[in-house]
Order: sequence, then structure tokens, then C-alpha cells
Amino acid sequence: MMRHPALQPLSREHHHALALCVLVERALHEGTKSCGELAGEIREAFRRDLRPHFDAEEQVLLPAIEVDAALQPLCHRVREDHLELARRVAALADAPGEEALRSFTALLRDHVRMEENELFEQIQARLGAEALKELGARLAAAGGPVCANRGNKE
Repeated sequence: MMRHPALQPLSREHHHALALCVLVERALHEGTKSCGELAGEIREAFRRDLRPHFDAEEQVLLPAIEVDAALQPLCHRVREDHLELARRVAALADAPGEEALRSFTALLRDHVRMEENELFEQIQARLGAEALKELGARLAAAGGPVCANRGNKE
């Protein structure tokens, strides 16, 4: 299913998160950067990109959709994944080893796939055109540094 314009900015941010995973995994495989360097890059990407993305989802997206009982389990998983990703990023400050880096990228990759393949598909199937348009407007109003051009084009 094509991504509705209301969700496209979040999907673009997901693409950037997946690119981070690839870059970290490639650097680990090729040995081009130390685990400490990679952990620092992840912490910076989390601060700059992922945390604002999570905030938009938690403050705008999830409250708008969790009134639908069928979406509540996915909403719960999104929040739990966000907490676990934040915990893993914080742990990288003390233990920036290869296992911790791979654990972080694996969870981030799974999380993005779940949102794209399950959550966003359900949102598009369950919300009407007007509700999606309104959701897009609220996401755009929330703004954010990752996707500064958030908007709702139809």
C-alpha cells in the first residue's frame, strides 16, 4: 500500500534510521571505526533525530490512534520499543561494545519494520481520509528537526 501523505514524513525518518543501522553494521564488519566512535554516532543520531521522531509519535500519532482498541497493542509496542531503544543508547555510553551496537541496530531495524509494515498499514486501513488529513496537520504542527518540511499534502 502506498504511504498516505500524512505518514510520509515519519516514513522518511524511518529510512534515515535504517540507513544508520546499515552504516553501523558496515563499519563493524569492515572495521573502519571503533565501537566507541560508532556508539558516539548513535548517541548523536538519537539526540538529533530519533528522540524527536519518537516524541512526535508518542505525543501526536499514538494519542490520535490508540482510541481504536485494535491499534492499542501496536501502540503499546511502539512505546516499549522506544523505551528500550533509549535504554540501549544510554548503555552505549558505558559499554560501547560490538554486541551492544548490534543489539541496538537489530532492535531499531525491527522497530521500524513493525511501524511501517504493521502500524502504518493499520492506520491507513482504519482511519478515514479526513482523520488522516487531520493527523498529518497535527504532525506538521508538531514540527521537528529531522523532517523540517513535515506537511500534509493530498
